[in-house]
Amino acid sequence: MLQKCGVTGLAQRVIRVLKERRLLNSEIAKLLNINEEVLLKESKNFLRKAASYEITAGKSFINERGVRDRVYELIRHEPERAVASCKLRNNIYFGVNKKSRMSKRTIFLEAARERSRLINTGNYSREEEVKLCEKYGL
Repeated sequence: MLQKCGVTGLAQRVIRVLKERRLLNSEIAKLLNINEEVLLKESKNFLRKAASYEITAGKSFINERGVRDRVYELIRHEPERAVASCKLRNNIYFGVNKKSRMSKRTIFLEAARERSRLINTGNYSREEEVKLCEKYGL
């Protein structure tokens, strides 16, 4: 199981576990150490159409434990197409709140770039995710 990193990089982690086979929401949540309800709620983020991957979800159903569940399947994964089309601009903000949000955004973008690089090279593992979470304080 991966260390609990919340929903940071969720789409990339879901792609990693779906590469082998189709999985239920409950199975993915268990593998990624995430709450099932949180995964269902956040699934809209990785189910939207992206240039580098496509994930489909079956209809929701109630499983034997009485919890809502659904099946996810990875249709295509083309990591070489996941190239940023724009550069991050260094803007000057005068508000305190905006400044802290931009610094967090920069940290999340750097972590996402590194996670993407690890996935593309095939070196993404539980240990690498733990190192990534510790390095960026996620």
